[in-house]
Amino acid sequence: ERYTADTVVPFQATSGPVFRRFLSIAALCFALGGCPKSEPVNIGVVMTAEGVLGARFAAEDVNAGGGVRGRQLELIVVTETHASQPQDAIRTAERLTTDRRVLAVIGHRGSSSSLAASQVYNAGHLPQIAPNSSAPLYTQAGPYSYRLVASDVHQAEFIAARVAALSPPPR
Repeated sequence: ERYTADTVVPFQATSGPVFRRFLSIAALCFALGGCPKSEPVNIGVVMTAEGVLGARFAAEDVNAGGGVRGRQLELIVVTETHASQPQDAIRTAERLTTDRRVLAVIGHRGSSSSLAASQVYNAGHLPQIAPNSSAPLYTQAGPYSYRLVASDVHQAEFIAARVAALSPPPR
């Protein structure tokens, strides 16, 4: 799917494992306010096809439960590929930041793309939730940048502690 100004994807009912995370994101959007009650909640989703599918399942779950405060979630989808470069992420972030319907963005594909796009989102005051960005530098990306996974630093400490606790000790 390619992004256009009219790319809105409504959803019905299914289940998905990212329901709670997505609902938290929607709640964050409502904390920011700015939409009439009858309007849908538009979330930008910038991920690979697999990530987009997960976001669709989550949106379906939220909408099946009555939406968020009675408003349906709609996704504005931009599909990234594994070959996407940081400059592609910046262009996508610029388009989503200027789209006044978008209340928050979930994405991008990885740390380098999320970090590159974060500068645009922070300048435009658009919350970005990076579901799989683990680069330590992303922690300082700005006040509108949020991660859902631990930094590489914390992951390394955890793995090292687990390996050190093995019995018998590994070579």
